[in-house]
Amino acid sequence: MHTDLSRPFRPIELNRETLASFSLPSLAEDLKSEAEYERSGVSAVTLTRDEHVTSVLVALRKGALMRHHRAPSAATVVLLSGRVRFFAGDGAGTALEPGALTAF
Repeated sequence: MHTDLSRPFRPIELNRETLASFSLPSLAEDLKSEAEYERSGVSAVTLTRDEHVTSVLVALRKGALMRHHRAPSAATVVLLSGRVRFFAGDGAGTALEPGALTAF
């Protein structure tokens, strides 16, 4: 299980033989100690990827906003703690609480 976010962190390339697991709470705490989190309130790390799926862990400070961006494919978000609001391109929004998942 990956519990350390030593930089530079190299995403795990997924394939048929890959089995990767992560301690998300531990890694989120590491993100919160980074300079980028201190500066902007947002810090992220790509954990895994392949040609179809990319897994990214994001830490957001209360009140922080992620910039609007586009992703090359659909996304899912699982909220570990706190509360967050998401807005789609058409302006529709949803609020998440811990343990919730949203897909877009």
